[in-house]
Amino acid sequence: MDVSGQVQQLTWLGSTEEWSLFWAQPRQQCEVYALCGAFGTCNQITQPFCNCLPGFSPKFMADWILSDFSGGCARKKLLQCENPIASNKDSDRFWEYPNMRLPEHPQSVGVNRDTECKSSCLSNCSCTAYAYDSDGCSVWFGELVNLQQLEGNDGNGSTLYLRLAASEVSSAKSNKGIVISTVVGSVVGLLGLVVMVI
Repeated sequence: MDVSGQVQQLTWLGSTEEWSLFWAQPRQQCEVYALCGAFGTCNQITQPFCNCLPGFSPKFMADWILSDFSGGCARKKLLQCENPIASNKDSDRFWEYPNMRLPEHPQSVGVNRDTECKSSCLSNCSCTAYAYDSDGCSVWFGELVNLQQLEGNDGNGSTLYLRLAASEVSSAKSNKGIVISTVVGSVVGLLGLVVMVI
């Protein structure tokens, strides 16, 4: 059993004096149960495999540096509904996380619209996320485990709406905007340089 949670069989290569992996179960790293811990998301095509959801950071950073992600992630800021000094108890927001393998242990809610699903989650401070798709409304309470970011062409993904403090949603959108404007600015600058050379 490897520290990654996989059962692995290796063979010793005398010529290179290295161990070579020839069998592992489960095959993909992201299939290991709770590999990234609570509020961590696994992505099979990136290194490291695990990252924290927006609004969260590694609970035990020293372990993450050693590639042990099992401790998971913790909220950076309290939800508004948990904050005793918050003036507006209903100002939590939801961060849209598309193309996800949804976490374990959903609970179904009998509603007919996305807005009703959102309201149902927002009305309970223990509700940490919701999803609304062809299967109806699903909500999650407490820690989210076994999240996986799927590839763009994978049709099995759903959109997860993660509950965050309003200030976390604003800062996450700002960071996203900064990245987009930096990329656009670089492309425009490069095109301008090409035009000047021509």
